[in-house]
Amino acid sequence: MNPSYAEILAHHVCELKYEQLSSSTIQKTKQCLLDYMGGVFHASDSATAISYISLAKELGGDGNAKILGSKVNTTASYAAFANAALGHIAETDDGHRASIMHIGTIVFPVILALRSEADIDGKDIIEASIAGYELAIRVGECLSQSHYNTWHTTATAGTFGAAAAAAKILKLSEEQTVWTLAHAGTQMAGLWQFLDDDCLTAKVLHPAKSAQNGIISAFTAKANIPGPANIFEGKRGVANAYSTNSDLSYLIKDLGKNYKVDEANFKAYPTCGQTHSMIDALRKIQDEHEIDHSDVKNINVFVYQKTIDIANIEEPKTIAQAKFSVKFCLALLLVKGSISFTNIDEKSLTDLDIVTLMKKINVLFDEGINKDFPRCRPCKITLTTSDNEYKAENYYRRGDPETPMRQDEVENKFRELTNGFLSKPDQEKYINWVSSIETTTEWPF
Repeated sequence: MNPSYAEILAHHVCELKYEQLSSSTIQKTKQCLLDYMGGVFHASDSATAISYISLAKELGGDGNAKILGSKVNTTASYAAFANAALGHIAETDDGHRASIMHIGTIVFPVILALRSEADIDGKDIIEASIAGYELAIRVGECLSQSHYNTWHTTATAGTFGAAAAAAKILKLSEEQTVWTLAHAGTQMAGLWQFLDDDCLTAKVLHPAKSAQNGIISAFTAKANIPGPANIFEGKRGVANAYSTNSDLSYLIKDLGKNYKVDEANFKAYPTCGQTHSMIDALRKIQDEHEIDHSDVKNINVFVYQKTIDIANIEEPKTIAQAKFSVKFCLALLLVKGSISFTNIDEKSLTDLDIVTLMKKINVLFDEGINKDFPRCRPCKITLTTSDNEYKAENYYRRGDPETPMRQDEVENKFRELTNGFLSKPDQEKYINWVSSIETTTEWPF
């Protein structure tokens, strides 16, 4: 009998070793870890973060696992719950283009929380991280766009990434790792309805539960409670239940030949990833021409359908909503001259220049552009002033693998995100810890 997909993937997770990894894959994994931590610290004193920290402590009680950016300790599963929520609040976390999801904010909270349950070193962290990215992204690619129409892939496919990372850290057997994936499949959930109800603060519950469910899956398997090996391909399994156009081949395509973490992208802006290509396109016009925002007559932005579905909030009332508004992001870029990790604030929501300019921006569906999604993030912009018309197009976002961030840019993003939250010596302590994680014996928290 041929092995199931879960059995093939479990074997891969168990056999994955640090020594077989390239230096570039190891470096990319470290960048992902630093990027995740920057988002956590940046969000740690927000009202949403405080709510999740309090909730985790209330439900989890006392424990030895630390909630980052706080003085609170709780159980491993609830520390992972809170740390995953915190990593997603500021919309600065990494992603993956084809699977349309975030990964680091689910995988790393599991690994860091399980330090309280297992004796791990830096090489263990890297191995488990890569295993987590591998499973999350492969499941996301398998489920395809029809899944993403209803389900938040970060929440659903992300559960498998959390589960794989937990299984690797706990050093489960191959059979137990199969069961871990099976239990993850039973728990996967996360609906997009929060967008329709303008309830964006509910979004961070998705990675929180995914991370926690990954840990629960691994401990359930560790307790020798079996799960169905055909969780992916079974007639009532994941592929059939969660997608109308799933492709199981993505689960194992080129498995072991390359690593999905290398395909992760970093955010250059603290906004929904479906706004980034449009921001990059407008920046091209800005870089080549001096545009006075008061002279703009109209801006036509041609986009793929998912931008309209997810990032087209017409009149944002909160910062969270503004980050899901192409019109706001482009207006802010023109008025302020840039979008940084710190310049989207409450005042900008009612800034008369921004509000006026938003009314001149049209977000338009384009069938030709839509055909290229999700292979890339294409868009075209036509900006008209009283004197001229300017055009730009963009296909890959700053931070995508095709246009990657340099190491110094990743580090500077961490510094910008953590200014005011960490002292400069502490910033460098975290950067140095991540860069030498294989050899260091001291944790910075």
